[in-house]
Amino acid sequence: MPTFGGVTGRVYYKAWRVPAPRAAAIVFLHGFGEHSGLYHRLGHALNHAGIELWALDEIGHGLTEGDRAAIGSIDDLVQNGRRLAALAEAVEPGRPVWLAGHSLGSVAAAVAAAREPRRYAGLILSGAALSPLDWVLALGDDDAAELALDPADLSSDPFYLDELAYDPLAFTSAAGARTLATVLPPAWDELAGAFGQVTLPVLFVHGSDDPVVPAAHARAWSGRLAGARLAEFAGARHDILNETVHREVAAAITKFVLPAAAGSAAGPAAGSAADRHPAELHQRAQVPAGSHGTGSLERIIVTVTKTSVVPFVLTATGTGTAQHLTAAGDAGHRFSTDAYPAFGGQDAAPSPLFYALGSLTSCNQVTATLVAKDLGIRLGAWSFEVQGDLDTSVLVGGADGNANFDRVTVRATVETDASDEQFATLVAETERRCPVTQLFKRSGVEWDNQWENAPLPGSD
Repeated sequence: MPTFGGVTGRVYYKAWRVPAPRAAAIVFLHGFGEHSGLYHRLGHALNHAGIELWALDEIGHGLTEGDRAAIGSIDDLVQNGRRLAALAEAVEPGRPVWLAGHSLGSVAAAVAAAREPRRYAGLILSGAALSPLDWVLALGDDDAAELALDPADLSSDPFYLDELAYDPLAFTSAAGARTLATVLPPAWDELAGAFGQVTLPVLFVHGSDDPVVPAAHARAWSGRLAGARLAEFAGARHDILNETVHREVAAAITKFVLPAAAGSAAGPAAGSAADRHPAELHQRAQVPAGSHGTGSLERIIVTVTKTSVVPFVLTATGTGTAQHLTAAGDAGHRFSTDAYPAFGGQDAAPSPLFYALGSLTSCNQVTATLVAKDLGIRLGAWSFEVQGDLDTSVLVGGADGNANFDRVTVRATVETDASDEQFATLVAETERRCPVTQLFKRSGVEWDNQWENAPLPGSD
């Protein structure tokens, strides 16, 4: 189990690594009641862009030592973050390391940057609680009730809410939360005097409907900082990195970090192809900086929309195990299914399980063609081999358990003119964007997907 010696005890951490050389590394400090493992989706999304994520469990959280939720000082969180950053730096010296924090972690990250402005390449602050909050101050009252956050205030993502409900390392209430009332006010005082002078690149990501830390806090702070950018996500709540828009948030972080990591201070030009997402509407406005500001702030309001939903409709008729199906549409494509005799059929047509696996190969090929066009890659001939291992005891014998495939193995070979890096992006993006792949992966099946990059004839 990876740990390091922290200020008050052993600190557990996770690292989502990429093959060297990495584009950048982000050291992440989570919020109250969380732990590093809740950010697996963010880690994988950043990895696809060549960015590593190094995340620790804060004191009294996750697998790190300490009484649950009890924190002695913001200094302890700052120092533990500094020690994790040193580990990330040691892996690839000279490569940029960014500091990120969510909620409570954002305070520690901001304090760290104010104290050592040249230590980090930049900051990413999520649900940033950088100014006094009445509900935190009330925790210091003698008759204050124990803090109990409503999960509905944190996110509307059902997958994440399920994790909060059943993950024994996550919590939304704890007696130790009272320490927030003593830890945060001194940090807020320090930030009020020092953080406004920070000139590092800073990205604020915030939900417009955040009831825990109102979005007005992020708007005000980002207006005071010379190098700030605010990505505000319409309708999203506090745990923006684990909201229904988590993919769009990760994309905003990637687009912010990569240009700077490559040595360019300016990100993609407004309205460029790199700045658009098929499920996003970006509205840009130059927002005047506050009285303490030194310029103007580019504020991005991100509204996630679904403007191109296409219905796929089938009709079917049949007797016994045999079925005849027609795909809705002008072509009226027809196909048939049946079952093996062992399953009560006549084997007069392919099993529906073969169609399920066949849809996986064909959907991957269609999706990869779209992705390749986006990446400027040429594709040639394809070959696939797919195997699904099915325990039939549930289907045939009615045993208890999961009727799904135990394991699905995909082997694909495709001719391309892509570099190794481009091919890795092609595979990762195809896996992310293919609807059938996502059906299999999200069903919990053991998934083994390996592709081979074959030379495209005439591409030399």
